[in-house]
Amino acid sequence: MKKTGLMVMGLAAVLGIGSAVGVCGGTKKIIKFEDGKRVEIDVENGGAAVGNEARSEAATEAADLSFGGAETDLDSAFTYTPETTEEGALGEEGILELGKFWGPVTEKLDGSFIIDSKVPDGYQGDIVIHIDPDNTLVLDALTGFPVTEGEIAAGQTTYVYTSPAMTMSLPPQTTAELVLVNVPQDAGAPLYVRASGALEADGAGGYVLKSTRGEEIKVPADCPITPFLTRQMVRLEDIAKGRKCLVWLGADGQAERIVLFNQ
Repeated sequence: MKKTGLMVMGLAAVLGIGSAVGVCGGTKKIIKFEDGKRVEIDVENGGAAVGNEARSEAATEAADLSFGGAETDLDSAFTYTPETTEEGALGEEGILELGKFWGPVTEKLDGSFIIDSKVPDGYQGDIVIHIDPDNTLVLDALTGFPVTEGEIAAGQTTYVYTSPAMTMSLPPQTTAELVLVNVPQDAGAPLYVRASGALEADGAGGYVLKSTRGEEIKVPADCPITPFLTRQMVRLEDIAKGRKCLVWLGADGQAERIVLFNQ
């Protein structure tokens, strides 16, 4: 097998089955999206990223461009090397970070829906979001409780965390890990984060939750924390490396409520 073929297979294995491999201008590439940014990885030139082709449409209102009421810091273009483990690239221990998109649902389909992505300085336009009945969580953004897929409705602003890989089709397609619906108009959706480690003391009696994406969230010592769909007792000290959380932020940007997932 040619060296290029081996490289394509290797990159596809790292980026996941949903990654798209194609030929453009005689150059084999893998397309992936990270934080809403389209990145073409040139497999014939050492896996270098060859461009961020995000659309440059006008941003929507501030309330629709934020998670938790605060603008999300988007990562720069992704460059692949086998040793890359930085946050915002492969993440900790080589784990690719989830894509994040938000915007109005333009069409509801059977087992999927189309969202008009409004990510500022990132991918903007239609994306087909597939629902995996065994793995996709659809949650109410206000309560954090599960709701049915029927709650995803056309015209509703929806927040989606997706597989890091997308197809090369137009519009691109990917599968959701988490969908947040029923987002209050006067508040952003909660943040869905994976902890990079245990909470750290902030020197003022509270803590700081650091995510594998690079977010740093201030957590008061008395911040309520509950488990997701279980009756077990959990404490802030139970937040550990790799644990996923939903975090609602207050007007001051600090966590005011946390739901801790079992995995």
